[in-house]
Amino acid sequence: MGAQCQATGGSVAHAQGIAKYWTVPRGSAYYVAFMKTVFAFPLVVLVIVLVMAPAMAAPAHRSPSPAAPAKPAAANPTLPKGTDAAIAAAVRDALNRIHEYTQRAAHQPRGDADAPPATLPAGALDSTQAALRLLAIIPPDIRQSPAFAEEFRAADKSLRSWGEMETASALLLIDQKKYLEGARRLRGISVALRGSSTGENAGDKLQTLQTSLASGPDAESITTALHNDAAEDALARAQWLASAHQALRAFEAYQAIGREFPHTPAAEMAANARANYLTDRSLIQETERQAPSSPEEETAFKQLLLARNLETNKSPAAMQKFREIMDHFPNTYSAFTAERAMSEQ
Repeated sequence: MGAQCQATGGSVAHAQGIAKYWTVPRGSAYYVAFMKTVFAFPLVVLVIVLVMAPAMAAPAHRSPSPAAPAKPAAANPTLPKGTDAAIAAAVRDALNRIHEYTQRAAHQPRGDADAPPATLPAGALDSTQAALRLLAIIPPDIRQSPAFAEEFRAADKSLRSWGEMETASALLLIDQKKYLEGARRLRGISVALRGSSTGENAGDKLQTLQTSLASGPDAESITTALHNDAAEDALARAQWLASAHQALRAFEAYQAIGREFPHTPAAEMAANARANYLTDRSLIQETERQAPSSPEEETAFKQLLLARNLETNKSPAAMQKFREIMDHFPNTYSAFTAERAMSEQ
């Protein structure tokens, strides 16, 4: 009972204190403190809301997980500016044709019932070789570009089984002592499927064959045929680049054929194609658009094209032209290219 009275007395005292606070005169210190609190509290709340609102509205930032790195950009920095669409169209066309070739090969009957099951069907040879060669002529940097790498990996994977059957067919030809045909098939597989176990296996088989025939009568004819096949692939690659509107790269590819495969039919065709860069105005303009742009660079680049056209057989005239470019147009892309060309001679 005493405790209850004590609690009641405390409550009454507290109530009297509140009543006193609310009934203080307007000019007293209690009144001033109360009014400051009343007006300051909403302002503090408003400031907190204004400060916290942007942080609450923005999504939480999360660091990328090491297990899931960001997807690389689709653009390929190695491609000339403004030509990605043309390259993409050419790549899509090539991949579609490869798919058509493999589908055509898949629907060919086995043919000879006595043929080993691991070898190609009789009617699938042309389609398979066409698909492998088309894959082989695409430049490696484009095949490995982030924009196309996934699609080329899929094409490579789909062709591996055909490459294995083509390898088996090539080895069957070698067993039949048809060394030249077998060697050419092995080379085609090793180039088209480079980097894969199938391509490496074909390359190893080819090297073993050439080593075993090094002192035989077929060695020279096989070496010449493989050299010519490599030149034809290089020419087809240059032509593919030209069809994809990569004029500058195509010119360099034509030029490389003359240096690496002289005295071949492909080198002669490459020389004719390279000559067009001095007479075909639209081709010259397309090439210049892919070179660094400035009045000095344009002039230097024209001289560089002329020098490169004289470069065959390491002519003194070409060397002189390279020196003139380096002297008259220093610090340009063409001067750098001329210096590199001279160092390669």
